[in-house]
Amino acid sequence: MTQFPPLTRRGALAFGLSALLPTLAPRATRAQGARALRFVTTELILTETALALGLTPLAAGNLPLYRRLVGVPALPDGLHDLGPLNEPNMELLVHLAPDLIIAADWQRGPQAGLERIAPVLWLETMPFSRPGLEIATDLAREIADAGQISADNLVTGFDRARNRLTRAIASRNPPAVLLARFLEDGRHALVFTEGSLPGDLLAGAGGRNAQPGSGPPGAFPLGLSEILATGAPILATGPLPQGALFTRVIESGALRAIPLPPVFPAGGLASATRLADALTNGIGLI
Repeated sequence: MTQFPPLTRRGALAFGLSALLPTLAPRATRAQGARALRFVTTELILTETALALGLTPLAAGNLPLYRRLVGVPALPDGLHDLGPLNEPNMELLVHLAPDLIIAADWQRGPQAGLERIAPVLWLETMPFSRPGLEIATDLAREIADAGQISADNLVTGFDRARNRLTRAIASRNPPAVLLARFLEDGRHALVFTEGSLPGDLLAGAGGRNAQPGSGPPGAFPLGLSEILATGAPILATGPLPQGALFTRVIESGALRAIPLPPVFPAGGLASATRLADALTNGIGLI
């Protein structure tokens, strides 16, 4: 199992920016006689989606950040690191000479020079004008088309996981819950509303969110006292804090937090599938 570090204040900022910014599908089958596409990805959700489809890039943006925030699918050995998401290594790209660069549309302005190196497939990744799950589905199909494979297994796998969550909520009728990722200090958490991957999954499956709100980025910080004031059970992605204060609050019974596996809250269909199953399991424990 991939190990994830506790979320620090710096990590929380990365989560927030990435929001603004298993059941993984089996490898798809490449069209007979087609040459493997030599491509690179410049953004986390693009890398995740390609790997979940069974496509391996030559290089990807910010591998350490991917390992820390996404983790699954795991990065293969030998993958080159393109460096920061907003400043990919142009010299490395020239050296690799890919057939295609798969990039996020928010990178188009500062990185328009990518088009001088190779054709660029600019893809929408941020849920500003459309729901994130709709964007994630389109990403899967567009990247699969570029690799001349099918995205059906990945899309179907997510649909099945979402249906399992819907059935669990309908059968158990749980109370409104908080969806959160606690910071390491135990005094704060990122709370997810509609407009985020966790919030949209819960709402789409018929669940109730104890924290109102909608629209991007769908994540904001709350202090521990504000969390306690909601009185709601918490489905917490990632490890629970181990500090003395948080431990005392849990032991007092004032707060009920159910830990779930860590999932990237601004990920693609692979993350959404894992998160749907994690929420299904969490709902069963309330």
